[in-house]
Amino acid sequence: MALGTYVNIAKAVVNNKIGRVELPNMCTFIVTWRCNLRCFMCDVWKKTEHDDMSVDEIRAIFKQIPHLDSLRITGGEPFLRRDLTELTRAIIEENNPTIVHVTTAGVMTERIVEYVKAVGSPKLHMKFSIDAVGARHDEIRGYRGLYDKSMRTLRALVALRDQYGFYIGVNQTITDRNVDHIEPLRDEMAKIGVSVHYAIATDHYTLYRMDTVKENEVPDMKSVSMSDFTPEQLNYIFDQLDRRDGIHDIPEWLVQKYYLRGLKNRLLNHVESPKPQCIELHNHMRLMPNGDVMTCVYYPVVVGNLRTQSLEQVWYNDKTKQQRDVVRKCPGCWAGCEAKPNAIYTGDIVKAFWMGNAKERKKNTKERETAIAKA
Repeated sequence: MALGTYVNIAKAVVNNKIGRVELPNMCTFIVTWRCNLRCFMCDVWKKTEHDDMSVDEIRAIFKQIPHLDSLRITGGEPFLRRDLTELTRAIIEENNPTIVHVTTAGVMTERIVEYVKAVGSPKLHMKFSIDAVGARHDEIRGYRGLYDKSMRTLRALVALRDQYGFYIGVNQTITDRNVDHIEPLRDEMAKIGVSVHYAIATDHYTLYRMDTVKENEVPDMKSVSMSDFTPEQLNYIFDQLDRRDGIHDIPEWLVQKYYLRGLKNRLLNHVESPKPQCIELHNHMRLMPNGDVMTCVYYPVVVGNLRTQSLEQVWYNDKTKQQRDVVRKCPGCWAGCEAKPNAIYTGDIVKAFWMGNAKERKKNTKERETAIAKA
């Protein structure tokens, strides 16, 4: 990461300690809800109303946002937007984010390859969603032939990686349907020099569902996994995940280590640790395809719309301030898209340096015994 990013993070840590709210450091931008998959653990593909902003509208929005440390371009499937290259270039021209994460299933090989060439920037972090090897991946994602298409695209990008300097990774979402494919997928990715990043699938019915929340009510975030794993499965999962897996990017590795430790503590040790302050509507902004700004992935209350309002009007209005109070009272979740930025912008990420040592294990044992005694 650039020196300026570390300075921004240090400033954000101080601001979060003293309660000062400035404009966001990172943005998760869902560029479209449209999706060509039918994943069983996600209901985004069921959305029927699509009102994607134009490139000009998007340019106008990002012109108002100060330099972002990180921009996530996600969906749906981002590459269903034929103007994704133009959209990305517009954001880079106006905002110049340090990192641009793009998530994809990897179906449209030619379009994705042309995108990488056209953007032509080491800022790009291309993340492929692959959950298993072969037909199992197709079954999980509801798309016949998906694995072969994804691998074709992945290999095409690997061939371009050195020339353009971008990062490639695979995101594996773990459920009870692919526990036995953690190791096989890692082995396949190792053959082409691609690292695997892990997440546990959370309850899909909560994701951006307006009918599941009521304004001003603190959401119930007790659920960590949508699957009821057996103790044996959990032990196997964390035995597999407690490996560095060739992630050579130190910041990426630290964030992954932090997230997995918190996951293990919650699912296996029944300890809610670590537990950083949430930074939604503080350092992190979630932008929807139609310009809506929402509180978070689990609590999708709309606080304003950047199509019709300025960033200052949305970020500092009464409703946003009200929702920040809800965020502060939230008991916290452990979704990777929330926990990871929370760790970074509160400074809690430093704990990753000593996670797993004897002192931490002793502390977790004591906390687990206390939790069991209270149950």
